[in-house]
Amino acid sequence: MTDTRRGSRRLALAGLACLLLGLLVGFDPATAPPAAAGSTVPRRPLTTVSRSGVTVTATPTAQLSDGQAVAITVKADAGVLVNTAEAHYCRPGVAYQTSTDPRPAIDFKLGGANCPLIPVSSSSDTIAIDAATSIYANTPEGETFLFRAGYGRAEWQYDGQPRSLDCDADHPCAIVVELLIGTTTPVWTPFVIEVTLRNDDPIKACGGVAKDALQSGGSDRMNDAWVNWTLAACRRPGSAGAPSRATFTGEATSASSFATGAADLTYAAAGYDDDVALVSPDVVPAADRRAMVPVPVALNAAVLAVGNGYLSQSGRKVPYSDLKLTLTEVAALLSGGTYGITPYVPAILARNPELAGDGMFQTSNTFQVAASSLGDTPNWLLTNHEATLRPDDWKVPNQPGPFGAEAGLPRGRDNDFATAIPAYQNALSLFTGRLTLQRQISGLNVFGGVWVFTDLATARAFGMTPVKIENANGQFVGPTTESLLAAVPTMKKGKGGTWLPVPSATATGTVQPYPLTMVEYALAPAEPLYNEDCTLRTDANALLKDWLTFITTSGQAELPTGFEPLPPALRAEAAAAIPKVGASPISGTCKDGPTTTTTEPTSTTTTEPPPTTLAETPVYSGYEGAGSGSGASASGSDSSGVVPVAGTGSGGGAPLANTPVATARTTATARAGTTTTALAAVPVAPAAFRPPDYAGARGGSVAGGLFGLIGIVLLGSAAAMNASGGRRFALDAGNLR
Repeated sequence: MTDTRRGSRRLALAGLACLLLGLLVGFDPATAPPAAAGSTVPRRPLTTVSRSGVTVTATPTAQLSDGQAVAITVKADAGVLVNTAEAHYCRPGVAYQTSTDPRPAIDFKLGGANCPLIPVSSSSDTIAIDAATSIYANTPEGETFLFRAGYGRAEWQYDGQPRSLDCDADHPCAIVVELLIGTTTPVWTPFVIEVTLRNDDPIKACGGVAKDALQSGGSDRMNDAWVNWTLAACRRPGSAGAPSRATFTGEATSASSFATGAADLTYAAAGYDDDVALVSPDVVPAADRRAMVPVPVALNAAVLAVGNGYLSQSGRKVPYSDLKLTLTEVAALLSGGTYGITPYVPAILARNPELAGDGMFQTSNTFQVAASSLGDTPNWLLTNHEATLRPDDWKVPNQPGPFGAEAGLPRGRDNDFATAIPAYQNALSLFTGRLTLQRQISGLNVFGGVWVFTDLATARAFGMTPVKIENANGQFVGPTTESLLAAVPTMKKGKGGTWLPVPSATATGTVQPYPLTMVEYALAPAEPLYNEDCTLRTDANALLKDWLTFITTSGQAELPTGFEPLPPALRAEAAAAIPKVGASPISGTCKDGPTTTTTEPTSTTTTEPPPTTLAETPVYSGYEGAGSGSGASASGSDSSGVVPVAGTGSGGGAPLANTPVATARTTATARAGTTTTALAAVPVAPAAFRPPDYAGARGGSVAGGLFGLIGIVLLGSAAAMNASGGRRFALDAGNLR
């Protein structure tokens, strides 16, 4: 039902998306042979320190962003007791001393000579304590706790002298872990983990943008990768500024923008695939899409992840480490949230002892079961997986109370939970971006799970634990380096020229493939980039080839945690695809190249009106609210960026408030009988607008940019564009808060 009916609301918004998107071109998907497993790309560095029968490992440690969590794992040999662990943020290059006193040596003192009592930034930690090492350090997995690195400067006084600690792109810092080791005479033993930091504003770090820099976009799951790539590209000899600007306001929004020629490059895992429908046929028909070349850039995965934590034997909150759900349980949780999963909770708790003590959910927060409200590939992969393998379970819970007339209806394959039919009202709390998610899963003073359907890179970035999901063979498989690589040879080429996972995939070797593995792509134009007057953008075309070559070769070592580098076969596919970028003949009005008109002095010259610019384009105004929800649904939308699911739940959905901005229009019938207006396309010259140099997930408002405006239209809420003021993870005496 969803496959044929979904998107009526999107159709109503389609015209305005086209209003901003510009002239349309054709589509020519690329193909390539299946990829093989295995990778020769250098892995992201780990820092490991061993002494006194104990090994301390930290990851990640290189090019950390402000507030990024570092996982510190303590493993002890048999018979070696690690009583407790304490970590501070301190000066590097210091020979920290051991101590048999009740406290570590004075060189480790907070507010002392080397370690500030205050954080270097509002997003970083000064101290983390974990007493569970005495229980788990001797296990094969060891004991793991988190410490947030910081980018900034701390100043303090010690012994009458001013002290300071700088942690930035030019100054590495140290996470010093003191372990109290031994029984009869325990010894405080220091383990020094040096970390390097990065400037999260790559445009500023690069000294500005390169000449005719590329305009790019995509899902904000690609934000950290783009930042890392940009900073690394600018460190190359001869670099002359950031190769691209980026605005990460949503995968579907950005893919549609690229399909019309309004962006130079976008990142989208499913490309133009009409089954996934990132570029809806209602918005840009297949025949009208700009011809593109999909270039693989990384591996990622759709996941069910759990945030927050449980009460450990040490009396502290610790992250979940090993959770397993069956396909039927995942279907119930995704389709019905807390309502749908209730019958399965006893079996889940019995299988997952980490959940048994505090229960499956934390109950004091808006989020209990959540997912992105933006159209993206992970949403579709998850719903397609369940619709394929568990069609009898993939239904709206048969509970008229929370689900109204849609109770019991079969669900479909949805990339957009905000516009899906049947609706996800009262099943999912929807968020509009990673910063909103971060605010909702951090700062919790309670125990219990916060369940989020997302991607692996996002889960890893925010310290969430991916769930091991039952595969077609009935085995529980989690997203690991090995399982993602094992999945690549089992994929199939989709309709958009990109590789997609096969839900029924099982092991062809010794490693079970993770069945929701996905390949991230850069969608690049098949034709050269050119200006409004049909002259070639020579600098931009050179930048595009160089950028794609860099991010698929040496740039693979810069991928953030959660992404996996391309295996050899996909690297070969990328290398074969890049020469096709910009190699097709120019079509459309510029196929004959630049034209000039010579006018006789006596003739009359008619001046054409200037092209429509972004500032001159009328702006659509509309918002679809959701009334008051119940259970797991959000109620109302505010500056937090949480978007309620519109639909037939309690309170229903208010009709779109339309402001006529064009003379040509079409009318579509929205769900629940709401009549909305879709606006016809009006050409907008791509060269007429430039978004801010960096309108990424860590910046301020991006509403001034092209993708920001399209995102506002498609989401119906400007709150999604505000990326400032997000709380980050904090650790207080070893607790997540």
